[in-house]
Amino acid sequence: MDFGTAFSKAAATYAEGRGGVSRTRKLLPLHIGGVAGSKSTLIVPSAMFIDGGRIHLGPHALEHFHRAGDDRREMLQSFKMVLGAYDFEEALDWRLSRAIDPDGNFKRGDLIVIYLAYLLELIEQASPTEMGSVFGPDSTTRLRYSRPGWIPSRQSAAYAAMERLFQTAAHVRKQLGDELLTPEGVPSARAVDALAGAVHNAEPFTNLDGAIYEAGAVAACHFIDPKCPDCLIVADIGAGTTDFAGFIRHGDKIDVVDKTTRTILIAGDFFDRALMNLLLRKGGSFKSLRQQDALWRSMLANVRDMKEEMIATGKTRFRIDASKVLRCRLSEFIACDDYIAGSDFIAESFEKSATEMARAMKGRKQKRIGIVFSGGGVHLPSTLATIKKLKSHIRGVRIKLLPAVPKWANDLNSEKEFATLFSQMCVAFGTAISVPNQVQSRTSISELA
Repeated sequence: MDFGTAFSKAAATYAEGRGGVSRTRKLLPLHIGGVAGSKSTLIVPSAMFIDGGRIHLGPHALEHFHRAGDDRREMLQSFKMVLGAYDFEEALDWRLSRAIDPDGNFKRGDLIVIYLAYLLELIEQASPTEMGSVFGPDSTTRLRYSRPGWIPSRQSAAYAAMERLFQTAAHVRKQLGDELLTPEGVPSARAVDALAGAVHNAEPFTNLDGAIYEAGAVAACHFIDPKCPDCLIVADIGAGTTDFAGFIRHGDKIDVVDKTTRTILIAGDFFDRALMNLLLRKGGSFKSLRQQDALWRSMLANVRDMKEEMIATGKTRFRIDASKVLRCRLSEFIACDDYIAGSDFIAESFEKSATEMARAMKGRKQKRIGIVFSGGGVHLPSTLATIKKLKSHIRGVRIKLLPAVPKWANDLNSEKEFATLFSQMCVAFGTAISVPNQVQSRTSISELA
């Protein structure tokens, strides 16, 4: 399971056939988006909206937020970013603003639990029948999740906190079941009762198998191909943060290379806000802070779709009302100061990571580095430019940009969107096929730039 900052994804691996050495292992995406009613069958918006005494999740959160039309309200997005905080256990106890939680019923950790329960129910319903009940009392299915780059000295404490979140989420899911998926949402009172019951009645979540560093999951996914270079740099440009890390394959083990890891705060959210600022400047008639704040909140729920449209077609627009539309071209976006500053910083950090990777390869016969981009930021116009710039700086090493979709994955899904979304799905694939402790960290994997 990949609980992403912008979108959540899931994949499964299981053995086909019955017993014996002839059993083969199957890898497949789980169409949780199809179960949730998303525009894409593969991904689900990581979103939540509390309104009218009900909690709306995923695509239904987006729908109800638009329908509410209240410029004083906020939809909860990017809330997964709290799990990347140094001491995220403390952050789970924070109260939320009344713009998000009008009745003050929940702490931040409560809403993460409810969203995890929602994902568990999606996974249960999206899993193929041959896997049986994923979370039933007799289930032998194991669940593994991708995680941010926790600081090594705190990994045990962070994982223990995640275990408690999943344990509570499993109880909440058992109590709420299908209600989590309904378009009309879950009554807040029902969610409060389910959370309270978990304090006394939650059982250990025995299905939980562990966690894998997100960039390590990307590496594990691409290392499925035996022809993939043994030295790999992953640039995971997510919605919340961008992670760079170098990996070397040693047989079945994957080592994180010392000093190659970097986590920077400039990622999809940064570029979303750059686009919103640009559009806000175009809406010059909105002078008052109240008007600008209302416009900002409205754009926040649409900006990811607008950015994707602009990258695909070269332009986008945002309709304010029947008489006013804000328009933006891709050429304007990539020329704005925010976009240039963010792109330059990403390129600079990536170059430092790649330079350390090349240095670590000295003395090895293998002089080829494969580079993989993953995450929603793959399609930003500046992404490929970082590679071209990099090739002129590192001598004595051959740099190869690997295909966005490896050959082995071509048969996994026949849907047209699969090729576009593989860069986001690969974290879920790598998390599913990796084995515990396969990715060995030699260094801190959360050097924050």
